[in-house]
Amino acid sequence: SWNGEFPSLLSFMSHTVTKRMGGEGVDEVMERQVAAFIESMPAADNPNRDLPADAKARGEAAYAKAECGTCHGGETLTDNSFADVGTFVTSGPVPDDRSFLPYGGLNTPSLLGIARTAPYLHDGSAQTLKTRILVGKEKDLHGKTSRLSDVEVDDLVAYLKSL
Repeated sequence: SWNGEFPSLLSFMSHTVTKRMGGEGVDEVMERQVAAFIESMPAADNPNRDLPADAKARGEAAYAKAECGTCHGGETLTDNSFADVGTFVTSGPVPDDRSFLPYGGLNTPSLLGIARTAPYLHDGSAQTLKTRILVGKEKDLHGKTSRLSDVEVDDLVAYLKSL
């Protein structure tokens, strides 16, 4: 689930089916079937995948410079931890669900296929990747983005779109 409250797909599915949908629940066989179905789905085509080698190198350098891999690392491009990147709303007319606070923020999403998942952030407030990087850039709320020049931001955006 979004805030990581469920330790497994089975517990998430059981909660969803019984508590949220009023059903009878699921068993381990159904969990394996759903997991196999999800894992069998081919990755969506990414027209940005074939980034020229020099552009990829510049983007990777910007990614490293901003320390994006601290949270978005490894094979899945997420450490699956929780982070507050300055977008969690705690007051006002529509605050975020406070049940996320004990986790230290929101679950870090994978960057795989990020070019196809706009708008960005948990509330959809960033319409583009560039906007996401620029919001709070000077305060390093989301990585060490203050280290990046305008050109490096563009290189990072191109690289992210290729993932």
